[in-house]
Amino acid sequence: MPIASMKELKEREELKDKMTGDHHGGDDDVPKEALEMPVDGERLPTDFHGIYHEKQIGALCAVHALNNLVQARWFDEVGLAEVARDLDRREAALLSSPVADHESQNVRGDGFFSVQVILQALQRAGLACGQLGSTANRERGDAGYILNRREHWFALRRIGDRHWFDLNSMAKTPQEMSPAHVDLFLQAHFEKGYSVFAVRGAFPSHRLERDAGALAAAVAACASSGAAPSSSTTKPATQAFSGAGRALAPSEPEVDPALAAAAAADPELAAAIAASMEDVRAKKAKTSAADDRDAIRAARLARFG
Repeated sequence: MPIASMKELKEREELKDKMTGDHHGGDDDVPKEALEMPVDGERLPTDFHGIYHEKQIGALCAVHALNNLVQARWFDEVGLAEVARDLDRREAALLSSPVADHESQNVRGDGFFSVQVILQALQRAGLACGQLGSTANRERGDAGYILNRREHWFALRRIGDRHWFDLNSMAKTPQEMSPAHVDLFLQAHFEKGYSVFAVRGAFPSHRLERDAGALAAAVAACASSGAAPSSSTTKPATQAFSGAGRALAPSEPEVDPALAAAAAADPELAAAIAASMEDVRAKKAKTSAADDRDAIRAARLARFG
């Protein structure tokens, strides 16, 4: 992969935003609770019922994403900076020019690292990382993904056969997801302009995979924290299709009554239907010339927080 400067990376993200029609500042990378009260990664613990979850410190989201992915503190900013300097030296050698004559192409002073650094660091750890073009490129045995948009990285990791966890460092707790939910989650993030990378190889063994009871307790803890709908039998924090919503488009998508009734007893189905409805609303909003873009965003924020 050719090395891209930080300026080029920013220009690519701005172009991606223009193509997706997204110009509102990137706060959808950040969980709602983090906007209301930013997490303090230096004070909060990294262990959540056996799940390793680093929280945000400065601009070190790449470090957090990698460690959350492998479920251990394998990486730090010093090691990633050395990877970045090595890449800079190799580039300078190709250009036959001193490294000192060039701005670093791979790391900024605040600790933000380029995608090349992430790929190289994972390779040195014995893991392969490749960009996915769509959810169709997922493989049955996939155990981890890292996602990037603008200047934020975060990881998804599977623990056990059917439990996935969103380990965003901007959130206070992990968010558990079923395999079906992961497909919907990735598709929604592709549409928002995220880059998604599948990380494959021999991940370190996780103790929760050897203790079904502890894994079930961790899943239940995620659900009780209100982080996300769980695929377990735990009742979701909010009831799907309840409450008086406000239309974001000329008409609301209709849900088959039988399907809605089934979703009331199936949190996984409810989450899938809710995501599909939101996608329909978003597409209608984009194609409706009569709707003002700022008014649509205000309505979305008022409804969903």
